[in-house]
Amino acid sequence: MIIYLQMIDAPEDKHKFEILYMKYRGLMFYIANQILTNKQDAEDAVHTAFVSIAENIQKIDNLFNKIGL
Repeated sequence: MIIYLQMIDAPEDKHKFEILYMKYRGLMFYIANQILTNKQDAEDAVHTAFVSIAENIQKIDNLFNKIGL
């Protein structure tokens, strides 16, 4: 997770990312592994998704407000 957090500047955005990462990393890996049927490919897919999330974390404010986080 440290790699992703280094991509984010604002402390509040880092906190949002940490919440998303801890809540969804296992589910994301499970689903990716079910689809790809290969552990390494699933790990790569989840990594790519989290890089994209880290790059766009500032756009996720509305989601957090709607779900009360």
